[in-house]
Amino acid sequence: MKNLYKGMVAAAILATASFANAGTVSLPGGVTFTELTDIDADHKKGTFSTSFDFVQWWEDSSNNATSLSTMFGGGIPATDVNGLTDYSLTGYGELNTNSATGSFQCNGCEMTFTFEGLGLSLTPSEIANPVYNDALFNHFLAGGSLATFPGSAEDNAAGNPSATIITFTPGLDLATASMNIYLDNTPDLDLGLDVGNKTNAMNGQAWLELSFTQVDFGVVASAADLAVAGLNRADSSFGLDVTG
Repeated sequence: MKNLYKGMVAAAILATASFANAGTVSLPGGVTFTELTDIDADHKKGTFSTSFDFVQWWEDSSNNATSLSTMFGGGIPATDVNGLTDYSLTGYGELNTNSATGSFQCNGCEMTFTFEGLGLSLTPSEIANPVYNDALFNHFLAGGSLATFPGSAEDNAAGNPSATIITFTPGLDLATASMNIYLDNTPDLDLGLDVGNKTNAMNGQAWLELSFTQVDFGVVASAADLAVAGLNRADSSFGLDVTG
């Protein structure tokens, strides 16, 4: 299973936070952290940095887990891009709670999270066909066979060599994406288990609900990655808002 995210950062200002003890922030549910003071002075009190571990997978519209190789096969098929947008990314994980400065602390409990609904988007763009030239077109006009000419599917079906081709850039659609964080006083999450154990990340008390508001998505598209459109080594960072 490939990790899509190199990093995900959520910064929230919680009205219920208490700053009574200098340097220590108390949050609902008995969660505390010792604030960081050397990251960004603009954020003032309440700056934190908590790492996390997670697993993720792609699901089809029926919530069946699938893989990038199944989704894309030998690449992005120009005739079936609408079907590919039926997939979305989902996953679960655990926030690392310890005594390090800036890290969430939760005595006797675990802090878990789930995310879902990160849809796959494919943005088309027209580029010059790198193998097109006037000689090929004149060959076509003279009745030559260009059955394997790499134009668009429609042009190839008509036998017409195309000066341009359509390429699709993959990305993430945040329209239905959400993230939830839970407090669990009976720790039982094991990230080494299969995706069917997502329930162990959701059986605690709902602590924070978030919505995805922005994404910076960078696809790695080396020759070795073309079969999965570069998604298996993409870098992403997100912005999130507190919704509950």
